[in-house]
Amino acid sequence: MDYVASDLNKMLSSVKEDEFSEDHAKLICYNILCAIAFMHSAGVMHRDIKPGNLLINDKLDIQICDFGLGRTELAEEEEKKESHGVNTENTTLKNSD
Repeated sequence: MDYVASDLNKMLSSVKEDEFSEDHAKLICYNILCAIAFMHSAGVMHRDIKPGNLLINDKLDIQICDFGLGRTELAEEEEKKESHGVNTENTTLKNSD
C-alpha cells in the first residue's frame, strides 16, 4: 500500500476555494462511492465512514482506513441472531410422539 499523507478532512480544511472546483468534488465523491461499492461486494461493512477515515492523495485517489468497527456480512448475521436470543448451534429437534 502506498503512503498517503493526508485525509479528506485535512485536505478540505487546507484547500483554498479557488483551487477546488465542482469537478474535484464530483471526482472525490465518485472515488468514495467506488471504494464503498468494492468493500460491499466483498461483504465488508466499514460502519465508521467519515472524512478522517478517507485518505486522499494528490490525484484525488481515495483509500479507506480504520476498519476497527468494520464487520463482514457473516459476522453481522451472527450478531443479530445472538441479540435476538436465537441459537442455531447444537439444536436438536425431538419427536413429540
